[in-house]
Amino acid sequence: MTRTSEWDGLQVTDDPQLDAQLRDRLDDLTSRELAEYAHSLGLFPPNYGPGMNPPIALVWLPDMDDDDEGVLMWDAVPDEE
Repeated sequence: MTRTSEWDGLQVTDDPQLDAQLRDRLDDLTSRELAEYAHSLGLFPPNYGPGMNPPIALVWLPDMDDDDEGVLMWDAVPDEE
């Protein structure tokens, strides 16, 4: 999978079982609650700590089709102004 540099290294997990556990909760939790659930599974974003605790977003990367299921990413990419 090709990623743009802004999302590099921000995939929550590449473990299929952990990914499935997170996806099972997508409809029940907010993005911040999903991040807390990920923490309970031992998953943390890069540079995790005070001031760096991003939510999780379901992202379709540029090389993906609309039919793809997307990738769970730590939403630590700065917003464009």
